[in-house]
Amino acid sequence: MLKPLVEGRTSPEEKAVRPFLMSRFPLFEWVAEENIDLSGDLERPDFSTEEGPYPIYLSTREAEKFLSKSGYRLPWDHEWEYVAKELRSNIFIGGDKLPRGDLSKNVCLTSFGSASKNKKASNFFGIAGLGLAAMTKVEGRNGVMVRGGASGFYPFQGPAQWAMLSTELQIPLQNMADSLAGIRLCMDIPN
Repeated sequence: MLKPLVEGRTSPEEKAVRPFLMSRFPLFEWVAEENIDLSGDLERPDFSTEEGPYPIYLSTREAEKFLSKSGYRLPWDHEWEYVAKELRSNIFIGGDKLPRGDLSKNVCLTSFGSASKNKKASNFFGIAGLGLAAMTKVEGRNGVMVRGGASGFYPFQGPAQWAMLSTELQIPLQNMADSLAGIRLCMDIPN
């Protein structure tokens, strides 16, 4: 199933990426709870562990509220891809080869209370948790796509779930359970 993604891909699209900052971690649950009212009607994935803090998946309405209040923005889709590919043409989050071993300690990390795990899970840019589903803005359309998402399926049950580690995969938000995904906080760097 992954073979066409790897062998059939064209060279990466050349796109200028303007200077921006992206949060090292996805938005944590406690930060969202402190700043906005969360809907009690949504069934969110439970990432809680003793090694928190841990991320939260939001609806687009909740994400818009949080971003409006905080002054941050979602990453553009090409910015997420730039960070995930680490200045190269990585096929997967974390490199050109499928990651091996216990992915819950690096690529699919979902709790961020351990500095040593955070360091091991970080990429070239120091960004950790790219395996978590995250909303991205899509140019030319009024909407969002989802990047990442492998962490929600780990440990993987089949090849389709391994595909969630691809840096090329885009998922329509409506394909996510309750149309929920995490967010990364971004900010433009002024000229």
